[in-house]
Amino acid sequence: MAKSVAARQRTLKQPRTEAEAKPTLKNTPNGTGATMQVPTNLWSSLAAQKDAQGNVQVREYEGNEPAPVVNAEEVK
Repeated sequence: MAKSVAARQRTLKQPRTEAEAKPTLKNTPNGTGATMQVPTNLWSSLAAQKDAQGNVQVREYEGNEPAPVVNAEEVK
């Protein structure tokens, strides 16, 4: 089953906006609910970076915000 899920995920086009996600709205087979792909602009993410004093700073940002820039030297 994991292989079939992985194969489906490779071909799945994730909607970016609510307008793109709306066509994915489907009622559940028993009729008691609904499912829908969540658009990426509603995702939130975390980023961790060390500041000048060496402390780790964690920042949460929403899907419609740009990710913080991390320099390659900071990753070492």
